[in-house]
Amino acid sequence: MVLYGPVAAPGAAMGRNGGGAQGGLVGQPVAAAAELSVTVIPISGPLGLADVKLEDAAGRGGGGLERATVLLQMRGGGGVPERPLMVPMVRDAAGLWTARVMALPWPNPYEASRAESEVVFSIEVHEKGQGGTRRIGPFRRSAAPEAAKAIPEWALGAVWYQIFPERFGNGEPLNDPRPPLVPDVVPKAWLGDWESVPADELELNRALGAGTFPARALPPNRRGGGGGQLYNVVLNRRYGGDLQGVVQRLDHLAELGVTAIYFNPVFHAHSLHKYDATDFRHIDPTLGWPDVPDMSVPVAGETADPATWTWTPADRYFIGVVLPECHRRGIHVVLDGVWNHVGTRFWAFQDVMERGEGSPYAAWFQPRFAPSDPVELGAIHDNWPGLAIGAGSVIGWSSWNGRNGSLPIFARAAGRAGEPQGGLRLHPEVEAHVFAVTRRWMDPNGDGDPSDGIDGWRLDVAPDVPIEFWRAWRAHARAINPDAVLIGEVWPDAAAWFDGVAFDSQTNYPFTMPVVRWLERGSEMTPKQLAASLQRAFSHAPHTDLAQMNLLGSHDTERIVSMLANPGRPFDQAGSPSSNPRYDAGRPDAETYRRMLLGVVIQATHPGAPMVYYGDEWGMHGADDPSCRKPLPWPDLGTPENPDDAPDAAILEEYRRWLRLRQDPVIGPVLRFGSVEHVESGHPDVLAFRRRLNNHEVLVVVNRGTLTFDALPLQRPGNPEPSHARDVGPLSAKVMHDAQTH
Repeated sequence: MVLYGPVAAPGAAMGRNGGGAQGGLVGQPVAAAAELSVTVIPISGPLGLADVKLEDAAGRGGGGLERATVLLQMRGGGGVPERPLMVPMVRDAAGLWTARVMALPWPNPYEASRAESEVVFSIEVHEKGQGGTRRIGPFRRSAAPEAAKAIPEWALGAVWYQIFPERFGNGEPLNDPRPPLVPDVVPKAWLGDWESVPADELELNRALGAGTFPARALPPNRRGGGGGQLYNVVLNRRYGGDLQGVVQRLDHLAELGVTAIYFNPVFHAHSLHKYDATDFRHIDPTLGWPDVPDMSVPVAGETADPATWTWTPADRYFIGVVLPECHRRGIHVVLDGVWNHVGTRFWAFQDVMERGEGSPYAAWFQPRFAPSDPVELGAIHDNWPGLAIGAGSVIGWSSWNGRNGSLPIFARAAGRAGEPQGGLRLHPEVEAHVFAVTRRWMDPNGDGDPSDGIDGWRLDVAPDVPIEFWRAWRAHARAINPDAVLIGEVWPDAAAWFDGVAFDSQTNYPFTMPVVRWLERGSEMTPKQLAASLQRAFSHAPHTDLAQMNLLGSHDTERIVSMLANPGRPFDQAGSPSSNPRYDAGRPDAETYRRMLLGVVIQATHPGAPMVYYGDEWGMHGADDPSCRKPLPWPDLGTPENPDDAPDAAILEEYRRWLRLRQDPVIGPVLRFGSVEHVESGHPDVLAFRRRLNNHEVLVVVNRGTLTFDALPLQRPGNPEPSHARDVGPLSAKVMHDAQTH
């Protein structure tokens, strides 16, 4: 925040940064007690987006003013100035006069004007009593945050879609994971009954040595389907989802209003979720190979030296087809970066397992080696008879999922000289590898132009990685592409990682949790309490708040509709039949789906960037992992074996209706970039808030109750809304802008 004031005196020269150093209001002298100061909070230079605040020199919040108006110079083309736009200022909670302004016309006919970064404006103030009307300014201020803190324009108010690749769509059956190509997996039919565990599948898993048999006894769900055997076999199932299946459905995403995709991991890995990387350098062959894949790891001739790295057919499909097809539709692409841990099949970890202390990659991890002392080594042999262990062999390692687990953790090292608090970093050789991998996918051809690469990263288990590493990695990633977005997986408030430190935004569970709680049947949470929770969740710099990834569910939680069907629990706890015998995993009823859609309305209209978890738009339901990761039953594939899994086109239309408001030429910019003011509705079941940008105001009213709500008292005087348009029915919502209602 930068505070400017007092404003220029009559006749004072206006410099590049606004008014002169001394003086009062333009047009008339003003006593010192009436001097005013202007604060400009930059949000986006290309958009000319900023918050303008007005206060008196004594900090009385403009208390002597009756009203104030920003006269905003809109950006034009060909050097022809636009007529100033009159933007009314409103009093905020602190008593300051404030307005959010955007100098870029929308839709913008002058692309060249995005190269500007300033806002030019004056302020017209109307004093109480006999003070009259005065004008202060003009001002010329930067709308761009500091370069290190800036967030790319495209990420502000974006519409995200999360894809879990193995379960989104199967576009190339030839690359499906199956034995012997991929051992220890069981291929399954895409539209098969998820809960059903046939005898042959059970026997295949017995042969693989998977799970614990017999199955843990679980009570049946309300509609049957309990099937405790599911938890013995589900992790070995493979359905064949791939990147070809994503490309085939990109038009669906574009029609939904999606402007950015977040992919769960796509790098080579053995598991269905691929958080157990085998090789960051390559796309998993079963996700991208356009034929029967080669599963070799590492690729012949490759070492830690990036000069030895090659491009596989799967890599080339991602770089040469997936990214261009997404970008052609205006969809940005973000990958999941897992820099904390890998899988035990990771190429460098395998070298350590084979060569022990002699491996050049031993320092990359946190292994424990057998001692060279004969007595100590003998004690190990006594404890594990028959196990061939020599001095320097690996006898254990630190893992993210427990000692000697399947997810070995990268080694840490002391911070570099001059770093704050001498913070920890990843081991230098690990950092070098991660930095090289980062560059590989952000600028694939290495020509310095990142337009052929991905558009950013979502960073897994971000708090588990040293923050000093994140500082260095952010600088590295932004040097490659200043317009890349960096999103941290942080479940509580992530303020410590924002503002140029590490991430632009977070997976915004501080948004998710109160919204879900408020939408539950029988919730005692009031609209005022929800508003307070949202205000806390969006209390960062304005550009950060506009980029927050507002999700209702993910691969780590229950599906949103199933959360709402099982109310009264702490968030993300007791979310499946395996942990909660009373959990109802069946298809929810119609009322629960209507409550879910109210959550979509809040997502679509609140500040931030709404994110859809794949399949939610079709009404997919499911308990927590693994049942939140079912295959998406696309309507054109046929009828699912379980009729409860059938997609619902009516729900899809509601998703489109609300998310596409962000593309509306009038309302869209207000929802993407506007400020927010929560409004007291006076009703225990009605949430209301206003969004403002320039001279546009949008009123959002969400009614979770069973009675119709009359929104007239919430509207501005003189609004021409007819009575039928202002009524908000039970379990419904409306967005009102002037005479338009949505």
